[in-house]
Amino acid sequence: MSEGFVIPTRQKTDVLFQSTTPLGSGGSFESPIARVDGYNQVAILAVSDQPFTIVVTEAPGLPPTLAQPQQALVPVPSPPPLPPPSPPPAQNPPPLGVGGLVQTQPTITSSAVGGQQQVALRIQPFGVFMQMVLAPTGAGQTFLSFSALGIPLP
Repeated sequence: MSEGFVIPTRQKTDVLFQSTTPLGSGGSFESPIARVDGYNQVAILAVSDQPFTIVVTEAPGLPPTLAQPQQALVPVPSPPPLPPPSPPPAQNPPPLGVGGLVQTQPTITSSAVGGQQQVALRIQPFGVFMQMVLAPTGAGQTFLSFSALGIPLP
């Protein structure tokens, strides 16, 4: 047997979304849009002192108006634009597979566990981009711990 030969048994996970700021009644936490292709699952762990819901939305692609700055290309200096022709040409529809975020999971509702409200589950991404919205369903929170981790493909 060779010394120093190690088979990795665990891959690194990445934090996709997180928040520890309690939400007032009627408030919500809307995560940034994250790229989730390349993840086998997304692990969600959320704990609060008040009941809450989590809505998961996804998209196969996003129009440039929703693209995230960290995913944008570095701008290249270009000459000043020419004046627009009259009348302006019709706008092209977004490419096939590009559109807005749609709900892909049933609304996730917290459950009482040990005197606190909790969500602990894993979901499989369907789209390329994902966003989550967490909202209390009653009184405002005094405590919140929320994170969603991307678990890589095996």
